Amino acid sequence: MENNIHGKLPFKVKLGYGVGTVGDSIPYTLFFTYFIFYLTDYVGLSAALAGVISFVAVLWQAVTGPIIGFVSDNSHNPKGRRRPLMKACILPYAIVIALLFLPIHSGGTGSFVYFLIIAMLLQMGYSFWKGPWDALGAELTQDYTERNNVRFFIGISGYPACLIASSGTIALVGLFGDNPAMGWFIGAIVCGIVTLIGGLVCIKATKGYESIDPAAEVEAVKLNIANLFKQYAGILKIKCYRWLTIMQFVFVIGYIILTDATVYMLTYNAGLDEGHQSIFWVASTVLCFVTLPIATGFANKFDKKLCIYVFLGLAAISYIVFFFIGITGFISAMIFAFCVSFATTVFYGILYSLIYDCCQVHELATGKQAEGSIMALSQFAQTLASAVAGLLFGLLLTAIGYDPANVTEATTNGILLITTLVPAGMTLLSLVVLLKYKITPARFQEVLDALKNRHEGKEVDLNEFKDLI
Repeated sequence: MENNIHGKLPFKVKLGYGVGTVGDSIPYTLFFTYFIFYLTDYVGLSAALAGVISFVAVLWQAVTGPIIGFVSDNSHNPKGRRRPLMKACILPYAIVIALLFLPIHSGGTGSFVYFLIIAMLLQMGYSFWKGPWDALGAELTQDYTERNNVRFFIGISGYPACLIASSGTIALVGLFGDNPAMGWFIGAIVCGIVTLIGGLVCIKATKGYESIDPAAEVEAVKLNIANLFKQYAGILKIKCYRWLTIMQFVFVIGYIILTDATVYMLTYNAGLDEGHQSIFWVASTVLCFVTLPIATGFANKFDKKLCIYVFLGLAAISYIVFFFIGITGFISAMIFAFCVSFATTVFYGILYSLIYDCCQVHELATGKQAEGSIMALSQFAQTLASAVAGLLFGLLLTAIGYDPANVTEATTNGILLITTLVPAGMTLLSLVVLLKYKITPARFQEVLDALKNRHEGKEVDLNEFKDLI
């Protein structure tokens, strides 16, 4: 295996890799921002059934994700372990995205079955793209701060992608006026096309920047369930990674509930129509662009972990404040969005850089490269949390008596609580868990030095890394 241990990367590689986030950002935004809302307010399914569809589909992604991670780690392909899988899945994945909001309004069994199947296919496609793409990011460079910069380029590519899925879709819904379902459908088609184009750009730009074995012969990966569980059990034994994974699980439950609740909050608490909601999402994206370089610069100058504490802590406190003052119009909604951008920027940017660092700790502990499985297991935790969040959100909507035909003051108060206090509590709890994560810049350099010594045939004392492994 030729391991390309790059330091600083060319601009075009970082940007090209970052563009690949369309396969993550666009379907993620469509699904977790609008899918349940579309099912309840346009298809006619109950909130409970919509929550069940979301739960089952995302749980399915939690099952397929680790399998894809294992397959990519154990791939025997002279062209690499990641990019061939990405290339194979991008077209069918884009087609499924385009079918996510097919205009079906019966609200009956047929609708339930169709949207359950399409949601499961979407989540499976998400696994096939995101698993290898995430792992490729860990292979691009082992430089501690350059990994932050890689995540920066994902951010500057991902936020416009999110904008297309959020603002673009809701704008089309408003544009079609008396036929909003067609607006949803056209929006999904556009998202599918953009995902396909961005995915192909990423595949081309990163050629030559992954670990390859030119002498390998293409053969099917033998999926041994016992070996699969053994590999993932071994990964979870790594202390720093285990605590980081638990932290992700806790945070994502609150964040996804907030994401699912936002469109309800904008519609019923802030009283915004589709046009103003489209403007809201544009402005929200701009706010993320503002916080992204600040967060990246903070992490590079001080530390990744400290950056996460500062930004997530500020976000959680602001949520609590908004519970008491309310969100009653466009201005207050925008201020709330600015606070949410603190959480979005550092969690989906800086935190992934922490996961990358765990890959070298695992290699030191086991002697094996398993970037695909490590990233897949993190995604498994986030996906499982997302499934739980989707189910909980449906139950919470039911508990507050949500009925789109009769939204009362008590209902809007309940929506505000779901949008603020629930994510605030989960965010603060996740920061408590993060205290157990012990990788620092100095410790990471010691890990790299130990790996270098091992490659040179020198003895390495793993007892020196007990706090990490």
